Amino acid sequence: QGSQTSLRRRLPYVGPLHSLSFKLLGLSRDQVVTPARLREFCDLANLAPPKTSSGYVSDEIDTTLPGDLGFSPDEIEVVQYVASAAAHRMIPVEDALDLIQWEQASRTTPERIVYLVGRYHTWKQEHDLLDFDDMLVRGLLLNPPVRAILADEVQDNSPLLWSVLDAWAKDKPLLVLSGDPYQCQPAGTMIRTTQHGDV
Repeated sequence: QGSQTSLRRRLPYVGPLHSLSFKLLGLSRDQVVTPARLREFCDLANLAPPKTSSGYVSDEIDTTLPGDLGFSPDEIEVVQYVASAAAHRMIPVEDALDLIQWEQASRTTPERIVYLVGRYHTWKQEHDLLDFDDMLVRGLLLNPPVRAILADEVQDNSPLLWSVLDAWAKDKPLLVLSGDPYQCQPAGTMIRTTQHGDV
């Protein structure tokens, strides 16, 4: 019972990993790539703004673009996907290009996307901005003031998400992971990939 505000006060370290990283890093909204700030980048790079307000976050290891979205993505949407896929899978941007269904992203080229991803990262650095993926990368260096780590839906975790959990649980007496093996690929198995290898 009670409001969301009172619930957050009582349970300050419950939430998505990027939200907890945001809190632990002491960030403000002015330091985040919001949809409005992303439109600023699009104007600078002469790109059409994204069709969706939140863009793509490639934190599920079996996700490809455009999947079931039902439209051919614009360049900024491919840029967001490739940048996020590279961060979450902890691979070079050039390798993340292999995840694109280029026949459905025919409005651009792999070379141009690599250029635009680099420009996006430079723009964030110049304006001291972080996106959700950056929060997770910085989250690897954080140590939440809790005694236990509980994580659910771990069947969808990317290598980056697993690495954050590994880092946060390193000195904690309890780590509890919950997931649905029937949502994994192949069905019925749970595959855990971290920066330390496969478990």
